[in-house]
Amino acid sequence: MSSCCSGRGKLAAGAVDPTATQVKANTASLLKAGVPVAFASFGGASGATFRDRIRSTIEAGVSADDALRAATVTPAAVLGITSSVGTIEPGKLANLVVVSGNDLFASGNPIKHVFVEGRLY
Repeated sequence: MSSCCSGRGKLAAGAVDPTATQVKANTASLLKAGVPVAFASFGGASGATFRDRIRSTIEAGVSADDALRAATVTPAAVLGITSSVGTIEPGKLANLVVVSGNDLFASGNPIKHVFVEGRLY
């Protein structure tokens, strides 16, 4: 048991979970080795935390470009639906997130608009 943890296996207040840190760093290692990585929004507390989880992988060494690719192009390729989604091109579904600012993953850049199949929500 790590010194950061209480007897019940929970982290002490303010402690950093070394396993979680390593898992996030694994993404960067896989990408550097040429292994395709696809991010998915399931598994978090809510879909609203998806950007936060991507941001944490960027903080662990994944480039913003690789993170964007892992959230868009790679999942579409894995699912075999690149003719419909994954990139912004004429004829594809317009599923877009627009943020204020120049960095999709920056915590200080709020989401301004969400488009699903070209419809503003």
